[in-house]
Amino acid sequence: MSARSILRARAIGVLAALVLCLAAAPAQSRPGEVEESIAARAASRPAVKFLRAIDLLPGAHTTAHAWSRDANLVYVENADSLAADGSARAWTFVYSSPNLGARAFTFAESGRLTSVALPFVFDAPPIEFGWIEPSALIVGFIATDNAAKAAAAGARVAVLSRGLLPARLGSSTVWYLGDGRGFGGVFDALRGTTLSAHGMDLAEGPGSPVDAGAPASMLGLPSFLVAYRAGFLAVLEARANDPRTRDDRPRGLTAAEARGLSRLTATQAAYDTLSRAKSAPAAREFERVLAELAAWRTEQARADSFLATGEARLAAAEKDLAIERPTELALYLALERRARPASLRVLVDGIELARRTYGTAEWTSLDAGTWSEVMRARVRPGARVVAVEIEAADRRVERVEWSGPVRDEALTLLRLTARGGEGAGSKLELIAETTP
Repeated sequence: MSARSILRARAIGVLAALVLCLAAAPAQSRPGEVEESIAARAASRPAVKFLRAIDLLPGAHTTAHAWSRDANLVYVENADSLAADGSARAWTFVYSSPNLGARAFTFAESGRLTSVALPFVFDAPPIEFGWIEPSALIVGFIATDNAAKAAAAGARVAVLSRGLLPARLGSSTVWYLGDGRGFGGVFDALRGTTLSAHGMDLAEGPGSPVDAGAPASMLGLPSFLVAYRAGFLAVLEARANDPRTRDDRPRGLTAAEARGLSRLTATQAAYDTLSRAKSAPAAREFERVLAELAAWRTEQARADSFLATGEARLAAAEKDLAIERPTELALYLALERRARPASLRVLVDGIELARRTYGTAEWTSLDAGTWSEVMRARVRPGARVVAVEIEAADRRVERVEWSGPVRDEALTLLRLTARGGEGAGSKLELIAETTP
């Protein structure tokens, strides 16, 4: 080999090493990327073995509201063995109605729906919306926390509730992932943070699931709820008797009014005993005050009637407006040839509507063939130009565009296919357009 060939080979080796170092250097985070990463982890949808609880929630809401229009979701539990990825073959949703009590709805993988009325009062606080699904919690949050990972390892029970477990954490919506006997982890269902990696503390309870000899009225209910119903009911009773949480202020005012009237009556009797001449003017003044109070109450009743009429009109207007379908534009992301986008910036007619960041967890999910929703927004109908700027992990930026009409009162679905490797060329295309 000649000296010139040796020098050329060495130069190529140095250049390749420099390229690898630049590719391996971590990109510095920019303002806002940390929050977006947390939101992306919470919204991730990794592939699971069985059913996700969040996927069954719309059907549970529809079924529960058909049973009672004022029903609120108060409790969620897996109704079958919990898989390591946070999925199960069946999930139970407990809804509470002020008039009809509580009822459990169980949705199974086979498509079977079971509905059972709870034989005891279970008026827990309604669960807050926006909770993180167990599979996303395990992959996106618990996996990065060694203590939480150890606490939730081998969990057999997943319970979602608010203000019940554990009592020391207040009334926030939490997930309990554990063995069903109190050991495991407690996690904030809205933020994904670890609240306790040392189990939980129930007010009381038997400490083990109900056996096969349970009463017939308990069959079909969530096993963890049945096993610890005594502890849950004790927590609910404590909440009901706590002046900070109970809603009995009108009754307290009524009692105070009754005590005031009794004192006025006693004072009037004393005046009558001492001298009717002195008590008569006081009596007339008291009657005048009562007459003014009655007139004031009548005026308040009229005002309440006007408010009720106005609320009814607003509700009717909202119902009429809800019939109309909004004009929406949705964008999904798919990966090919192990593409590694670090961030996406979506512009509609030159105006930025969304910005998303991606990392290892999102890439792993997308490599499995899933699609990730990047944006869903309302837009004006007509001709629109949608542009997406794709920033790769090595800071290279690629821009793709799509232009076309957006139909009125329809949902326009676009798919962005990001490609990696040599000759990469991402593609933005229309995949569907729904009509009312």
